Amino acid sequence: SGQGGQWARMGLRWMPREAVFRQSMEEIDRAFQKFAGWSILAELDKAEGETRIDDTVIVQPAVLAVQISLTKLFEHYGIRPQGVVGHSIGEVAAAFAAGALTLEQAAYVIYHRSQAQNRVSGQGGMLAVGLGMDEACKLIADYDGRVSIAAVNGPEMLTLSGDTEPLQAIAATMESRGVFNRPVRVQVAYHSHHMDAIRGVMLEALAHTQGVAAAMPLYSTVTGRRENGLHLNADYWFQNVRQPVLFTTALTAMLQNHFDTFVEIGPHPVLVGGANALFKKLNNNAVMASSMSRREPEVTVFLQSLVQLATRGL
Repeated sequence: SGQGGQWARMGLRWMPREAVFRQSMEEIDRAFQKFAGWSILAELDKAEGETRIDDTVIVQPAVLAVQISLTKLFEHYGIRPQGVVGHSIGEVAAAFAAGALTLEQAAYVIYHRSQAQNRVSGQGGMLAVGLGMDEACKLIADYDGRVSIAAVNGPEMLTLSGDTEPLQAIAATMESRGVFNRPVRVQVAYHSHHMDAIRGVMLEALAHTQGVAAAMPLYSTVTGRRENGLHLNADYWFQNVRQPVLFTTALTAMLQNHFDTFVEIGPHPVLVGGANALFKKLNNNAVMASSMSRREPEVTVFLQSLVQLATRGL
């Protein structure tokens, strides 16, 4: 998953309970500190009133650390992926899980990605709306590029991003029509024209970062199709922040390639709803399990997901 599911002290209950999770978090933290100069674990350890977990430069590496550590925990219990897809920042952890990036490269990409995006913090906003892609394209056509489609998360579930004023006008229109709409709590207008200002910074910072051939099928939410891992260069990571997240397209491609059992790797389920709507629309019996939730203890959700996966024969 991408951003949106984060919460204060997420994943820390795993630390004393599961050595695999703890060791993974510590390993990522060491790799990250080499060039960041600060600790992900120290930031995660802060209480609700002190946490900066929603800050762009904190949330992206924190989510990456939790995602990689969850992946390793699932592997510890015998659940290994046969294919991977990542949503926005989730593409970094997905690339690691597929063997296309090393741990150090993943930490390096997430550091520079978050630092670059922080440069345009406070500019614009994002709005989740209950619309399909075609209807949304018509809706934003009159705004001359000031509003973009940021992510397509389900058949009628997407996020718009761009300038605050037109987003407010769209929200009012949706309200009058009785269509679902909700502002997204973010500091940066991700996947909009506001990202154009950081293109040079990202290309320079990630100029020497190059992925290798993935060890398993790796699907891109930039292109909406399977890629080989060699696409993971500086330009791709800029496209990852600028272009819309074609999650529904990539997930459909996986379904067409006979994937039928998915696990959302992230601190809280933000993709399950859209995925289930897609499965229903396509009359497909695929399922997507969660791995963590901010509403229940970590171990409860994880064990429930293991049971769900076991009933699928895994």
